Amino acid sequence: MHYNWGSGAGGPDSSARINAIEDPRGSSQSFPSTSYQFTFNSDAIPHLTGIANYMWTGEAYTLWYLSNQALSDPFSSSSFGTTTLLQAVQTNGLNIAYSFGYQQGSGEMTQMSTPLGGVLQWQYQTYTYSGPRNYREVRTRYMQALSGGTQYQWNIQPHSNTVLHGSTTVSDLGAGTSKVWTFRTDVGAFGGYASAYEEATLRVRRYCIRTTHGRRMEWGTCTWVP
Repeated sequence: MHYNWGSGAGGPDSSARINAIEDPRGSSQSFPSTSYQFTFNSDAIPHLTGIANYMWTGEAYTLWYLSNQALSDPFSSSSFGTTTLLQAVQTNGLNIAYSFGYQQGSGEMTQMSTPLGGVLQWQYQTYTYSGPRNYREVRTRYMQALSGGTQYQWNIQPHSNTVLHGSTTVSDLGAGTSKVWTFRTDVGAFGGYASAYEEATLRVRRYCIRTTHGRRMEWGTCTWVP
């Protein structure tokens, strides 16, 4: 594995950015056994723009970016200059691409589109913990399998505990079902660990209790409850 020159360094293999991966399957003019070659743009902080393949398989990609995008925090709208966001990734040869959309200002990813027109979308909200500490959390997820297809929605509702979410409910609006994860809120090594899991429909509920044995976590017995 070879790396690029690091900023201010005196030679190659001094950056964390990969330049080439070699193994016996590859061949190129640059290195005798290169399997993958990575290229970057000339930004102040270089961004990956391409991955070339010298093994005659399909893993070769081109990446596009949105440059000079205004950046601000989602809490007070304070400005933090500009940033660069990944716009699309194309699989070369197949000429298909995945594209990405972002919340204007905060740069939070809000959409991912597939080559066949499928779409994943996310909506965020600010949650205030004790302190106070504010964090952004996904509260709604949408999915559309194909262009023009039905859009499905999932709502994500965490418990209102201001120290640690004691549970989170994911509701599937189309199916009329929900799943609930309960988490330990005690202070210690196991704080935040899942302690129970529940699946619910309009008619039945399924409970799975998770127990602690030392540092090992195991699923308990699941029962159906009307």
